[in-house]
Amino acid sequence: FSKAYLSIGDLYYYGDGFNFDYNEAIRWYELARQDNPTDAILGISNVKTEMGKYSEVILELEELLKSGILLEDYLGRIETLFTLADTYTELSKPLKSIKIYRSILEVLKINNEELKKIGFYTHYEFRAKVNLGIQLVVVDNFKEAEENFLSAREIVDELDPGNTWENGNLLGNFGFLYSHWGKYEQSVDYYTSAIEVFEICCKDAPRKALYIGNLAE
Repeated sequence: FSKAYLSIGDLYYYGDGFNFDYNEAIRWYELARQDNPTDAILGISNVKTEMGKYSEVILELEELLKSGILLEDYLGRIETLFTLADTYTELSKPLKSIKIYRSILEVLKINNEELKKIGFYTHYEFRAKVNLGIQLVVVDNFKEAEENFLSAREIVDELDPGNTWENGNLLGNFGFLYSHWGKYEQSVDYYTSAIEVFEICCKDAPRKALYIGNLAE
């Protein structure tokens, strides 16, 4: 029944056909925990993140990582690490986020062949390098942030260099980097390029408004 429980939890979490009800979502995810602990805990963590219960999320995820359940489930381990890192980002703890994003890249290296077979490797690598780069900007480690963004751009260029959300977001992150680094002309160029991409691919994307605001500053 765990898949059914997870699906009902998702319905309450996303509001698909139901009213949003985070407590009900948690209740159904809890029912799935015994047979499918990884997906259940990730579901509960997503809900509690939306509720602002970050300390509970961290406890849940750290217990999952320590339990040994994820030793063979490297996809589950990667998703758990991402959720944990994102939670620390929400709590404005960049050093903890940086450490975890680096751990994700190490896990990817170890399991790269398996992940490439199922088509997940580049997606996870891109996501980790972009998120790591953002947090490195926050702690003023601009050079390493740039290296991660450049590496992420190689992935985008190889997969889909066109007018996609990923490309626009990455261009905006370069703008974010160079504005904090004091390289304002480069920052303007990248923010402008990001806005142009979003005009084509996704005009209503919240990121577009963010980058327009940053450009105005």
